[in-house]
Amino acid sequence: IENGFLTILLKGGLLYSIPFLIIMLAACFLGLFRSNNDVVKAMAALLLIYLIMMSYFNVPWFSTQYTFMWISISVCFTEKMRKHSNEEIYKIINIPLKQD
Repeated sequence: IENGFLTILLKGGLLYSIPFLIIMLAACFLGLFRSNNDVVKAMAALLLIYLIMMSYFNVPWFSTQYTFMWISISVCFTEKMRKHSNEEIYKIINIPLKQD
């Protein structure tokens, strides 16, 4: 099977594929339209690209790309991450290290 959706349907049936699609589409919606920063929007865009590419070949195996997809889903669902501004995200990422 050369299609990601068919692989999900074969491995888990409708009990896996329908919640998978609902969770992924909900995360894309929250990340793209309910977010205040570009990091969450970029993760939601990557989720949307992953979802579109599943119709061609993107088979959901347990790889780093698949793991990052679930990390992106959890970030998109986290309201605290979606409420930060770009400046706050920049400050959080660039915290200086303490030197003794």
